[in-house]
Amino acid sequence: MNNSNEISLDYCRKQLSRALWRFQYRIRKKENFEFTDILKDCESNTNLEEEIASKLNVIYILNNIPSIKARYIIIRTVLQGVTEKKVGSELKISQQAVHKCKLKTLMFLREKMNNLK
Repeated sequence: MNNSNEISLDYCRKQLSRALWRFQYRIRKKENFEFTDILKDCESNTNLEEEIASKLNVIYILNNIPSIKARYIIIRTVLQGVTEKKVGSELKISQQAVHKCKLKTLMFLREKMNNLK
């Protein structure tokens, strides 16, 4: 009987040790997960700052376009990805006129940006 108690006591110690190890592992895993979440938040804040700066640059460039119609065409075709034909129907002009205006405006912006460098 004494031998049986020693086996059951040893068995209980092993089971308890395993349970505690699993518990500690879960805590460490959760802490690591929370730490990576904090790092991701920090990275996303950096990306947010870059995104805001990029959007401000786009707004500045768009405001340099002298014609309201050309600005609208660039916004719709380049930034929003709408087809030239659809923009032409919105403005009641041909797709070719939209394309020509877009090319002229992009060349104007390219020259303006080259002058800034």
